Amino acid sequence: MSPLPQKSVSIVGAGVAGLRAASYILQHAPTCRVSIFEANDRVGGRVYTYEKDGWRVDMGANWIHGMEGNPITPIARETGAIFAALEDAAVYPHGLSVPLPRAESEKLFGRTWEVADNAIAYSKENSGRIGADESLFDFAKKDVEEDKDLSKEEKRWVCLLSEFFTNFSAEDVRRLSLKYYFLEEELPGERPYLASTYSPILEAIAKPSLDGGIVRLSTPITHVDASSSHSVTITTMEGTKEAFDAVIIAVPLGVLKKQMITITPSLPTRLQQAIDSLGFGVLEKIFLKFDSAWWLPKDKEKANPPSFHAFLPDPSKPLEPPNVLTLMLSLASLPTGTDIPALAFYIAADQAHYVSSLSDSDLDAWIHSYLRLLPNYSPTQKPTAILKTSWGSDTWSGGGSYTHINTGTKNAVEDIEVLGDGCVHGRMWFAGEHVGTWRGMGTVNGAYESGERAAKGMISALKLGLQTVNDVEDELS
Repeated sequence: MSPLPQKSVSIVGAGVAGLRAASYILQHAPTCRVSIFEANDRVGGRVYTYEKDGWRVDMGANWIHGMEGNPITPIARETGAIFAALEDAAVYPHGLSVPLPRAESEKLFGRTWEVADNAIAYSKENSGRIGADESLFDFAKKDVEEDKDLSKEEKRWVCLLSEFFTNFSAEDVRRLSLKYYFLEEELPGERPYLASTYSPILEAIAKPSLDGGIVRLSTPITHVDASSSHSVTITTMEGTKEAFDAVIIAVPLGVLKKQMITITPSLPTRLQQAIDSLGFGVLEKIFLKFDSAWWLPKDKEKANPPSFHAFLPDPSKPLEPPNVLTLMLSLASLPTGTDIPALAFYIAADQAHYVSSLSDSDLDAWIHSYLRLLPNYSPTQKPTAILKTSWGSDTWSGGGSYTHINTGTKNAVEDIEVLGDGCVHGRMWFAGEHVGTWRGMGTVNGAYESGERAAKGMISALKLGLQTVNDVEDELS
């Protein structure tokens, strides 16, 4: 049977990767018919700004991970993004009712960032010699212990503060691979928080697809059949089948790991191994809104209050929930015009699962165990509204937030390369933050670039007429 008369492309998933793939195809192959199938009732995936009931907060992504060479940077600037530098924290050692002095907190938090930078450099230079079971926390302890500029107490505090990177990677630092920690390296330049939220950026990325009317929301795909020599057929949850020349699968790694979409023929063994091997963690947020930002000094501009509040666990007890580092961000410390009288807890990995399991009364007690440590606290300070994420139980995100590399992993670089190595079964590509290019894993820029890369590969293949699997693979190699 001859190929379909008009080239047609299906994209499964309307997150940043899928949307970028679509916009690239629309621009560079305008004769192609493009259709995006999205299981959710909105576009964006894990880029999601909640804008109801007086809230305007990012439930998912909220950082730009390096401004230089980042494809998100020009979009952010064109849409008038407001950036905030949030790399300071008030540090609260366990047992103290007040934080450490500002200078001491800044010293400790700065040294904590150095731990991550040192780990990335060490991992990059020595990955081949590092044991698969060595963790980021193992490195942190050694790195800090050798620091002659820190007191014994400061060394203990920095080690505990290194749990900060549990939140950045959505996995416990004791389970983050040191061998492959260099894959967490970000692009160069500043690392700003998007005070104005990701919403305008997502709107710009989604505009070509939404204006073109090619997005089908609330349409989960359950099966992709690439066994035909001339087309690929996708099946929706309702049983509708539709044939295309090719498909880009741009769903979260968690969806692939749970095999929520069956693929025929089965994926190559090495590709399935890569999907199984990569870690997929969870980061949750709990937002608390108040009538006023009672924890701030009266003149916040003059006082320059900290962005984060870092509450250290009790080092004499096992470091497991609830006795782990807890991070709280003051949204009232954001630039004027984007600030709101609210606090946001960032909780990840085991702590996220623990807090998500609490009853309302236990959650209230957990929240107030930290609120009472803030300046100007009174038991009468009650949140007027509480907003919680639930990525860990979100079906269409695959029950998680983003990708990381676990201890025990032996071929992480190859795993990521296999996922992004061009077409599978002659008509199928993968895209997403888990297929992120160098310095892109787990980031919005990684998702964006992977979508573009998949689109380029597909356009190249479509121009060949998709003769055979080998023909296509030879052309792309």
